[in-house]
Amino acid sequence: MTAGNADDTFDLAATTGVLTLAKPLTIGSPYDIEVKVTDINSGMFDEAKVKVTVFHAPRGNIFPREVYEVTVDEAQGAGVVVINLGEKATVDDSVILRYSFVNPSQEIEETFEMDASSGIITTRRELERLAVKSYTMTALATVLATFRADPSDILPNEVVVAVTVGDVNLHPPDFGNNGLPLVGTVNPSASFGNIVMQISATDKDEGNNSAIAYSILPNSLTDDSTSFVIDKYTGIIRLAVNMGLTTQERFGFDVEARDNWGAGYGLFSIANVFVYRVADYDYVILVAEVEPFIIQLNLQSITTDISDIVGLNVEAARLEPHIVEATARRRTVRSAVNQDMTDLYLFGVSPNDNSLIDPDLLYSTLMENFVEIQVALDEYKLQTFKQIALPDALSTGLSSCEIGLIAMGVVILAIIVIAIIVVFCIFDRRNKGQSPSGSENMLFKPDLSATPSSHGGSSIIETDRDLNGYMVSNPTYKEQNQSNVKSEVSPTEASLQDWNQRGAVQLGM
Repeated sequence: MTAGNADDTFDLAATTGVLTLAKPLTIGSPYDIEVKVTDINSGMFDEAKVKVTVFHAPRGNIFPREVYEVTVDEAQGAGVVVINLGEKATVDDSVILRYSFVNPSQEIEETFEMDASSGIITTRRELERLAVKSYTMTALATVLATFRADPSDILPNEVVVAVTVGDVNLHPPDFGNNGLPLVGTVNPSASFGNIVMQISATDKDEGNNSAIAYSILPNSLTDDSTSFVIDKYTGIIRLAVNMGLTTQERFGFDVEARDNWGAGYGLFSIANVFVYRVADYDYVILVAEVEPFIIQLNLQSITTDISDIVGLNVEAARLEPHIVEATARRRTVRSAVNQDMTDLYLFGVSPNDNSLIDPDLLYSTLMENFVEIQVALDEYKLQTFKQIALPDALSTGLSSCEIGLIAMGVVILAIIVIAIIVVFCIFDRRNKGQSPSGSENMLFKPDLSATPSSHGGSSIIETDRDLNGYMVSNPTYKEQNQSNVKSEVSPTEASLQDWNQRGAVQLGM
């Protein structure tokens, strides 16, 4: 500059020719600056005059608010209007404003653009909330050249625009199972209402778009879905049957997770669920020398690492503080609980047909790969794998249902035995009290002149009389009716005469 800049109000870049403000301008006559440009090689030059006019700045702030907060929904493409700053500026029509960003970052320049004359900010590209949830930018409405002492200062002709990327329901719930079935176990003695497992899904959206409701889908091919109920909001699955009344070993059904609290317009995902009937002694226990909550926080990664090593789907049924065992009277008993260690109950599922793997096979497979598993999960300080002894598991007692069935069987058996005894007594009493039939007896008038036969000096009576005086010769009748028919046998003649006299009296002779 060769003239017009005596007080060093302006700076001129020697190589680029950019004229910048070094001091605040004052209202008054225009600034007339003379500028000379010279060719270094040839020495040729040229001169020009620059006239700077100072406009009157409006009083107070151009924008009534220092910060404008707006929300722009994601996935709408480019060209979406974010805000119109020209409509927000409080100046009369005679004032001409020029709009621009103040020290914009690369991200702001790539995402937004501003029309210099209207102050309208629009998007250059589609917004994605998962990538960036919000943006903050400062816009400048230029009326005249202004001196900025601190780049972070908000001047009266500047405004901050804060853009929040609004959530659009783009993502369905995710069970996090990579398409694999969700698995759980149930004890053979479990009854109605017992908790089987809890399923959980996540949603990348926000607000109601991430509020999930669960339901069990009915299955027309099997009735397994009717054996369980699920809490709509917690995902807790409970038994709707008594396991003691069924011998089914595996149950399969589908669970739906739908966002927007399960509304029909919500997005949804479906997962296949398998529940296996597993007794306590069919688990393999992993003993870790860390607290249970640490295992709980990393449970998914632990089972995934073990599954990758052994080539089976190894799942966790539950975990609890470590049980310290001792031997008493030749039996293994629980003696203490170590809260600083963890027992993780594992079971295995075949990746081919989703069948339950034999616990002995699972135990041997895990032990064969224990060193590799221990190295892969070194931070959890794995101690060993172990199985529950069968007698200890069985000594826990029968279920209430089993006890009830046994008691019912005993009662029914007792009733049957008593009924047999009563029927036998009734028939026996009837047999003893029945009268002889006429075909078995021969009745005739007595022959009083008959004389007894003599055998060796003794007389044997071959006939008897019934109570009406009739003669009875049937020996069977005599044996069965001793209480109704009197039979007397006398070896002497006097006895026979006495018998005949009594018979004559009875016949009325």
